[in-house]
Amino acid sequence: MSQENVEVVRNAFDAFTRGDTEGVLRLCDENIVITQPPELPGATRQQRGHSGVLEAFAIWPERWDHYRIEISQIVADPGDYVVVATRQGGRGKPSGVEVRAR
Repeated sequence: MSQENVEVVRNAFDAFTRGDTEGVLRLCDENIVITQPPELPGATRQQRGHSGVLEAFAIWPERWDHYRIEISQIVADPGDYVVVATRQGGRGKPSGVEVRAR
């Protein structure tokens, strides 16, 4: 099951990159939990469910011009969990500073 879950997550990221929000939601379980890094100012630490997916989608691009995200690693446990490490980047809207993060 874990390899199937990895493919679902990879397909969801691909749909996000294409701007296919409905495609992402079709691939997300209704109990999905998204955890944001603690250093992200003004964001809820976790988003839950399909409404949480939409909330998470709004967090990053609203702060950045030319926002991009790519998967650097996907790890699946023997159960149902998948952890995704990403590289993200963009130019800060208020500052114009180019930022890259993991």
